[in-house]
Amino acid sequence: MASRPPRILAVDDNKQNLDILQKTLTAANYEVTTAADGSTALSHIDSASSDLVLLDVMMPGMSGYEVCERIRANEATRLLPVVMLTSLSDVSDRIRGIKAGADDFLTKPFNREELLTRVKSLLRIKTLHDDIEAKNRLLRTLFGRYVSEEVAAEIVADPKRHLKLGGEKRDVTVLFGDLRGFTPLAEQLDPQDAVDILNIYLTLVIDTVFRFRGTLDKFRGDGFMAFFGAPIRRDDDASNAVRCSCPARGVKAYRFRQVS
Repeated sequence: MASRPPRILAVDDNKQNLDILQKTLTAANYEVTTAADGSTALSHIDSASSDLVLLDVMMPGMSGYEVCERIRANEATRLLPVVMLTSLSDVSDRIRGIKAGADDFLTKPFNREELLTRVKSLLRIKTLHDDIEAKNRLLRTLFGRYVSEEVAAEIVADPKRHLKLGGEKRDVTVLFGDLRGFTPLAEQLDPQDAVDILNIYLTLVIDTVFRFRGTLDKFRGDGFMAFFGAPIRRDDDASNAVRCSCPARGVKAYRFRQVS
């Protein structure tokens, strides 16, 4: 299925300016939404996915500077490209725009080719950023099956440090565990009850290993293998492995008493 055209939000309190922007951008195959004031613009941004904002500076009620600051303060839109459209030419005005978070400026009346060129450039950068973010999310999802979310984020933030092609020799501590007495118990239980016990137990194992910053390697039936010291190495990996095994025994025994 073909991807949607980039969505651009044009914000200006002058209807004639908005009409010109909409006509110019639509002719270039962009999807255009318009807003005549800052509050409406922020509502559009919150309710729909925009790829770029063309933002007038001088507007009643809420200036373009304020709108840009609000965009940057929102975690979901802090990297949304913002181009400020202004008839102001003073350097201090541009500095204020940069401090507010603007990515670029266009002077009114704008040149059509310059507008389209700057829009295309910023959208290309956004596409690259979105691609990196998508890959990072995928990495975090994949790592999240084996390590805690905190550790996954640490790996993704500095992959060159933690993920080396070809691997490396390293001392790691390996922890093996299983649910003691589960096999004869499972033979006496209804299959669903046995599955319920495993779900409780495996949830405990995952939470405990992640809490002590270990890496889950595999499950086999009621057994598991985890290791400490990779992909992130810490000075207390061995002691963490020991501490990880201690609370699990007590809770497993408690679970058995409750079920049996």
